[in-house]
Amino acid sequence: MKKVRRKEEFVMKKKMLLITMVMVFALACLTACGGGTESDNSDAGESGTAKEEKVVDVKLVESGYTMTDDSYMKYGFEIENPSEDTAYEFPKVIITAYDENGDVLTTEEQTMNKIQPGEKQAFGSVIDCNGQNPDKVEFVVESGEKISPADDAIKSSDLEISGTNERTDEFGDTSITGKVKNNSQSDTDSVGVTVLFKKEGKIVLGTTTYVDNLSAGQEKAFDISEYDVPEHDEYVVTALDWGF
Repeated sequence: MKKVRRKEEFVMKKKMLLITMVMVFALACLTACGGGTESDNSDAGESGTAKEEKVVDVKLVESGYTMTDDSYMKYGFEIENPSEDTAYEFPKVIITAYDENGDVLTTEEQTMNKIQPGEKQAFGSVIDCNGQNPDKVEFVVESGEKISPADDAIKSSDLEISGTNERTDEFGDTSITGKVKNNSQSDTDSVGVTVLFKKEGKIVLGTTTYVDNLSAGQEKAFDISEYDVPEHDEYVVTALDWGF
């Protein structure tokens, strides 16, 4: 009788062990399937988050400069906002000149106004290099603050340049004349007009002047004069809204 009970207990234990093994196997399969689903969702979520948080900064398209005999740097640059849905306020270009030892001769920050999605802007000016010609010049752009695009913003593409002419007087000074028209629906109290002189496609000098109070649909003349303009084979004139 005891042998029969022991046999029954042994059979029962085997059944219980078999059931436990089956349950463990099923649970493992379920966990594996669930883990795969969770991983897929997690990957999709991470991918979606990365896409949403992708930041497209303002970038430097090109830059260049020329040194004068008295160690002034006449520079020009163009920046672009490649973003499709973000505008920036007060982007800046930091220009730093170094000597042959890598020490800073001078540095200057040129802060711009606002740049809308897809917009390009140019600017030119001059920096005093403290009596010494630099061994290296560095241009670095910072995007500024993110802002929402404005439907009534005046983009550079809204400011039409026409009738440009280049003239050189008896003293060798160069003048670029022409007209700028505001094709937007908004008025502005100031427009910056920039000329970039280029040699073989590279900027050798830039300079900017300003036209005040340009209403929507209005056209005004400009005259940009510059001395010691280096040899060049083309010039490009653009404008940007400088109003506040």
